[in-house]
Amino acid sequence: MEDPLGWNEVSKVVNEVGNEKWLGQRVQTERKTRGWSQARLSAEMAQVGHPLHQSAISKIEPPDAERRGGHPKGRSVTRSVTIGEAIGFSKVFGIPLGELLLPPDVVRNAMAWQGFVDAVELKGKILRLTREYEKVIDRVRPVFEAEGILGLRLSQHKWAVLDAQPELRMSAASASWNPEMPEADRGTPPAVTVIEDILRPEEES
Repeated sequence: MEDPLGWNEVSKVVNEVGNEKWLGQRVQTERKTRGWSQARLSAEMAQVGHPLHQSAISKIEPPDAERRGGHPKGRSVTRSVTIGEAIGFSKVFGIPLGELLLPPDVVRNAMAWQGFVDAVELKGKILRLTREYEKVIDRVRPVFEAEGILGLRLSQHKWAVLDAQPELRMSAASASWNPEMPEADRGTPPAVTVIEDILRPEEES
């Protein structure tokens, strides 16, 4: 199971703020998010090889949050969780074991920061690849401009590609076709985008 935070990062946070009490709360949250009853969760645990009776799950989860007379409804004592049971919850919910021991806000913040780091790395790759792409286009464009037959073949190939997708051909032939629109937004095949970039006059690129 892939850990989006990385085990080392999670372990550090667990050592600082992790606590078994969060496991019961997380189990209850994940169960309710899926619309499962405690009986359903018990059945799911049995299927992954970690049988756990419904009554045990009831003791693991925190008391009902509803209040009567200013006091939590129901019991106030929770049951400890064994490592085997924790592994079972991890399998059933598809959540790395380390995350189950963390407060929800800590997990959310850590994942958001990791997302930022990943985005920075991806943006760097995009910029590098964009520069490489532009260099290739700049290198081949003069050849296609000088050899008219090559430019004609590119245009023919463009429409051949679009013929395979009639809705794109209709858009390309209409005034609504905007080559400047991101290709992901107009569903443009990569080959068509490359052809348009090659055939576009250099002063417009």
